[in-house]
Amino acid sequence: MDIYYHISTAWGFIRAGGYSSWDFWQFAPVGRPHIYPPLFHLALAFLMKAGLKPVLLAKVLEAFSPVLFLVTLKYFISQNCGKRLAFFVLMMSVSSSSFYLSLINHIPATLAMIFGILTLGELLKRKFIRAAILLTLVFYTHIGLSWVFFLAVLIYALFDRRNFKYYFAVMFSALVLALPVLARQLSASAFVARIGLDLNETRLLRFKIIEYLFACLGLIVVLRSKKYRIFACLFFASLILLAYPYRFFSAEGYLGIAFLSAVGIDFCYNAATVHNKQPLKYALLATVFIIVVFSPSIVPQDSFLRKDKQIYQLELFDSALPAVALPGLKDDTVVSMWLPGDYLPAAEIIKSNSCEDDVVFSSINIIGVALSAISGRATANGLLPEINPMSKFDPVSASKVIVFAKDDDPQLIGALRDSYNLRKVAESKLFLFYDNPHSSAKAVSRGSRVGFIIAAAAVLALILGLILGKKVFD
Repeated sequence: MDIYYHISTAWGFIRAGGYSSWDFWQFAPVGRPHIYPPLFHLALAFLMKAGLKPVLLAKVLEAFSPVLFLVTLKYFISQNCGKRLAFFVLMMSVSSSSFYLSLINHIPATLAMIFGILTLGELLKRKFIRAAILLTLVFYTHIGLSWVFFLAVLIYALFDRRNFKYYFAVMFSALVLALPVLARQLSASAFVARIGLDLNETRLLRFKIIEYLFACLGLIVVLRSKKYRIFACLFFASLILLAYPYRFFSAEGYLGIAFLSAVGIDFCYNAATVHNKQPLKYALLATVFIIVVFSPSIVPQDSFLRKDKQIYQLELFDSALPAVALPGLKDDTVVSMWLPGDYLPAAEIIKSNSCEDDVVFSSINIIGVALSAISGRATANGLLPEINPMSKFDPVSASKVIVFAKDDDPQLIGALRDSYNLRKVAESKLFLFYDNPHSSAKAVSRGSRVGFIIAAAAVLALILGLILGKKVFD
């Protein structure tokens, strides 16, 4: 569902004529500070301005983002650690259905991990300019992962004191180049609603069993032999994601586990090869097969006796392979929020009953953002709940079109209809559409702005630095 936030933001940039520091397209009409790093949204906005449909963009990006990530991962490990370890890392990466699906749903985070992995690769090759630019791109792509990879470089520098100045130069250069986005995030700190545990996400946690055991072995191997130390550094850095347990155990934080568990398996396989223990080699390969196909996990479940209490149980099929190949097997993790037969006609109804600067609101938050993104209207709903709106406001009174779900409480719908003199204008299989004839609120662009030409020039300068870095500067 995250793609709707990103499409909505790209649409907001188009309305503003470039990057906007104020989010006027969500929680409209009051809005809120916009602190999300702009790189992905600028790319989306350029593509949408070129005529590509937002829904097509969403589907293509969701389809190819995990593939691009895995290709990058294979390239990085093969270049720096060998093809055998690359094989084991890829197997561990696709063993977790929640991690694989996070690659699809959290596209900016996926891109940030791609830039981060490439940063580590250039860092190990001692390519200063390229490493600094790639780390900068992480800062312009995702808030949390930028600090994960920054800390990974810092920890690695502490291990390798002789080259500390080189690593410090990379980190310092990236921070200087990222100052505009970092300053914006700092300036909006008063609007931060929370940083930390989301109780709703605890139901999505996945605690891997076999992978954790191999990861413990891999961590011991890395710390003792000093080989592949960068993996341990990334794991330690990713511990900051524990503030969001879902992100650490089930999404981006699993990358460090995938690295270390692959090292553990590779260590056992190498030992079996050195001592000519063929049965052990076959047993290890069988274990990898079990992980990739089954990947047993401990998962939380609501108690049948108390809905506010969670119990934990073993789930045998928690690998990405059955989740992707047999989507009906795991309905809890592969449900898509995209319903084209309902969303597209709903967007047309909204457009025919509103003007470009009118506001739409839905009783279901994600539906409001989704229909807003597709119809090209601002919404009184909002995702990224960590950032508060500028002030409290009445979303129904502010909105021209109100969308109720058909299974909403009829008494609630009736009460709101009578209180605000709403007029029913349309109905579909899932939704009821009401017009608010007394709404006068409008979504107005405000705040500082960086035009598309300047933004494109900055991005091209970074790309040029990557291209010329190897030939000129390094």
